[in-house]
Amino acid sequence: VTTFISVGGANYGVENCPSKKRLCNLLSSLNCRSKLVKELIEQKNRFEGERTFAIHSVDDHTIGRRCCGVRCANLNNATGLIIHRCVCHQSL
Repeated sequence: VTTFISVGGANYGVENCPSKKRLCNLLSSLNCRSKLVKELIEQKNRFEGERTFAIHSVDDHTIGRRCCGVRCANLNNATGLIIHRCVCHQSL
């Protein structure tokens, strides 16, 4: 993959996703404490593509803002980051 773009991605999970919810179990990437999310954020280098970009909004109420102390939509080791305000998840 040459270019990977995450648009409104729950890269660190979803803010309101307690593990007691079936979809938010500790195997799912929607829970920031899941094994999968921990494995992804521990990567030292980009692995999604040669160049990676994250596009998200601080007003995205679908994924939320903070997941385990990090912006939910951040993309670890990204080449670039574009952050919007006053844009909902569906409008991204």
